[in-house]
Amino acid sequence: MTELHEAASLGDLDRVEEALRRGLDPNEADPEWGDRTPLHIAASKGFKKCVYVLLQAGASTNAVTADGWTPAHFACETGQVQCLQCLISGGCDLTLPDDSCDTPLHVATVYGQRECIDLITERLHNQRTK
Repeated sequence: MTELHEAASLGDLDRVEEALRRGLDPNEADPEWGDRTPLHIAASKGFKKCVYVLLQAGASTNAVTADGWTPAHFACETGQVQCLQCLISGGCDLTLPDDSCDTPLHVATVYGQRECIDLITERLHNQRTK
């Protein structure tokens, strides 16, 4: 696990910012964590400020893990609606399926994450009616 991954997993905003200032890559995939990036980890744990800082540093909202999960999939699994909103604002694609063809909406539904379901449904509806 890289220093940036560890800081993101703890929600340690100061360490995340320091690691980024030193040039650590916000998109580095950690093979020991299934190719998760720091953004995947922060989004899954609900560390909204870390998510925001990682996005500002160029973290990809659509990076995929070894099984095809994006940060949005992780946010939906654990019901981190504020992180999901940050990812949406950062341009994530809510229609990307994982290796089992599950989108973030499917994951939110499986885990009963009503707020995430509502947010995604509203967002997808708004995109279709534009």
